[in-house]
Amino acid sequence: MANSFCNKQQIGWWLCVIIFSVTSRGEAASSTSLNKNRQLLPFHVGEKLIFKVEWLFLDAGRVTADIPERINDKGRDLLHFSLHTETTNLLNEIWTMDDWFHSYWDTKEMATRKFTVKIRESNYKKDKLILFDIEKGVATVKKNNDDPKEIPLKKGAQDFFTAGHLSRTLPLEIGGDYRYPVFEDDKNYDAQIKVIRKETIEVMGGQIETILIKPVISFEGAFQKKGSLYVWLSDDRYRAPVKLRLHTLVGAVDITLIEYSGIDLKIIYPEIKK
Repeated sequence: MANSFCNKQQIGWWLCVIIFSVTSRGEAASSTSLNKNRQLLPFHVGEKLIFKVEWLFLDAGRVTADIPERINDKGRDLLHFSLHTETTNLLNEIWTMDDWFHSYWDTKEMATRKFTVKIRESNYKKDKLILFDIEKGVATVKKNNDDPKEIPLKKGAQDFFTAGHLSRTLPLEIGGDYRYPVFEDDKNYDAQIKVIRKETIEVMGGQIETILIKPVISFEGAFQKKGSLYVWLSDDRYRAPVKLRLHTLVGAVDITLIEYSGIDLKIIYPEIKK
């Protein structure tokens, strides 16, 4: 159910990557237009981003996203995306999180082939495996010890983690919006990326040029009534997320880049007066 996804993974990717709602018509991010970008992917093996999570002025957690490897699976070129979310400090005394997400993304089809989830949150545990059969249009989902089940899959479907990466490949023209399918919670949804404006923001003690986007998705239950997510991507060839802000009923959650490697972000630091 949509509510289950929002509640259990709200502190997941971008602390909650795609928990939004489509509110207007968007330009479909077709496989043809996306494939034009295939040779110019903004991400590559070795990229690693570490974010600090702040909630109500508390240091609440860390999010680490990296691309550890590129593998050949039966002739298919796959990028391995890894995501780790964990609580820290005071919040860790109240509620613990140690979640892992792994996506295997087909660079030719620009779609997910495999997605695994390992959630360990206080007394809640969940293991999930999703195999994306792009050719047959079927997703095979296995949760914990349940029997696997097959569910129809939209062409070009992303998991909720790779949806964030795919947004980095889009033209992201100011005022534009783009949409593509996302498979989550055993359902197909339409994700939309709305490009708001360009901004210069502070990060890691310096300033960086960014593109502000608002991801939205048509989950049942209209999550847009409860919160919204904004993401600042570096305005360069990497389009790396450097800041995220999630507005909720219990306050804003800020996810800010504190460390990175494998990319060359153009952060301008103030001159030190002698």
